[in-house]
Amino acid sequence: MWNPAFLEFLFPSKCVCCGEPVPPGSGLYGGLCGECVKDVSFVPQNPCPLCGRGSGFCVCDRQSAGVSGLAAPFYYDGAVRRAIDRYKFKKRRECAPFFARAVLDAVRTRLIPQFIDAVVPVPLAAAAYTRRGFNQSELLAQRIGRSLKKPVLKNALEKCVDNPQQHRLNAAARADNVLGVYRAGTQPVKKLRVLLIDDISTTGATLRECARVLKRTGAVTVWAAVIALTK
Repeated sequence: MWNPAFLEFLFPSKCVCCGEPVPPGSGLYGGLCGECVKDVSFVPQNPCPLCGRGSGFCVCDRQSAGVSGLAAPFYYDGAVRRAIDRYKFKKRRECAPFFARAVLDAVRTRLIPQFIDAVVPVPLAAAAYTRRGFNQSELLAQRIGRSLKKPVLKNALEKCVDNPQQHRLNAAARADNVLGVYRAGTQPVKKLRVLLIDDISTTGATLRECARVLKRTGAVTVWAAVIALTK
C-alpha cells in the first residue's frame, strides 16, 4: 500500500483559489498557497458572538442574528471570495475539505461543540441542485459532522422555492426573498441543539429563516457557521 505522505508529495494539493500546487505541510489549512494567503481577510479572534464579525463590523444594532451564535473564519473578499466562486459556480468540489477545515476551526474556537447535537446544512431547491450537481453546504456539513462526531441531518430542512440567488439582490430585498422558501423536512429536530451550515452570510436573512423553521419544528437552540461573512 502506498504511503499517504508519499502520494501527497507526488500529487500535492492545488490551491483552492489560484490552482497552483500547495506543498505538503504548507499553505493555509493545506489548501491555500502562500501567495493567496496574503489576500485573505480573517475574522479576528473574539468577534461578536452573535453576528460573528470583528470589532467595527458588528451588525447587531441593525439586524437580528436569528441564531444563538455565528462562527466564520473569513470575510467574503479577496482570495476567499474567488475560491468560494470556484467552489460553487465552477463545481470544484475538491475545495470542500479546505473550507470544512477552516469552518471547523472557527466552530471549535468560537462556539461550544459539546452543546451541539446535530449538524444541518442549508438546502438547495431541487432545480438548483440539478443545475449544480451538489449542495456546497451539505459537503461542508458532512465533513464537519464527521469531525465533531455528530449526525448530519441533510433532510431536516427542505427548500421548496427556487428563488433568485441572494448575492444578486440588495440588502432590502434579501429578507423578502427567503420568506417562506424553507420548510421542515423529513428528519426531525425536536429537542435538538442544531449547528446550521451555509457558505456565506451577508445580511443573515437565510440563516434567520432557516433557524425560524428549525425552532418552529422543535429545535432547542440553533447555532450557525459559514465560510465567510460580508463586512
